[in-house]
Amino acid sequence: MGGFYIPEVGIRQGGVKFFEQENQALLAAKCQDFFALLNSLVLCAFMPDGGAMPFSGMRDLFNAITGWNYSCEDLMAAGERGFTVQRLINIRDGYDGKADTLPQKCFSRPGKGFGQGKRLR
Repeated sequence: MGGFYIPEVGIRQGGVKFFEQENQALLAAKCQDFFALLNSLVLCAFMPDGGAMPFSGMRDLFNAITGWNYSCEDLMAAGERGFTVQRLINIRDGYDGKADTLPQKCFSRPGKGFGQGKRLR
């Protein structure tokens, strides 16, 4: 997974392995929701990933500023709603399932690096 971990939402070391399908969809969905949340809060994505503030710290900051009492799960639900709105806007604007694909280069085998000779399954 490259070292991006958010233990508060279940993204832990060893949970996903490169070039393996297991848990990839769950990881993608959680990351989409998490980054939709970070974007809506105008927070840097590098903060929880080895930065000085874990997700629970972001939650505490959010609660201190707003006076609310959101949990990490509440914030992830807000991120999920934000991502869903983005998808609905794309559908409204004419982007359908045909446009919802990975680039072709994702299906070719890399010629060098850690993925040399491997491809997505």
